[in-house]
Amino acid sequence: MYDDDFNENNKRVWLMLRTVTHKTDAWQIIKGFARAQNGRQEYLSLIAHFKGRGHISRIKTDARNVLERIFWKGNSRSFTFDTFVSRLRGAS
Repeated sequence: MYDDDFNENNKRVWLMLRTVTHKTDAWQIIKGFARAQNGRQEYLSLIAHFKGRGHISRIKTDARNVLERIFWKGNSRSFTFDTFVSRLRGAS
C-alpha cells in the first residue's frame, strides 16, 4: 500500500514519539501503536486528544468563564490594571 520510504519514515516518527512520550501521560494514549510501530497513527491520536473537540471546547468554556466573571473595580495590590488586561487577553 505504501512505499518503502513512507514505511521507514513512519517507523522513525514512531521512535521519536516513543522517545518523547515514554513514561509520561501521553504514552498511555499511544502505547497501543507500539507493536505496529505506526508513527502516523500515534501522531494523529495525540493531535485528537490534545487538540480535538474536547480540548477546544474546554478552552472556549474557560475563556467564557473568565469573561463573565472578571470586573475592573480599580487598582488593588493583587489585581492591577495590567493583571486585568492580561487576563482579558488570555481569555480571547
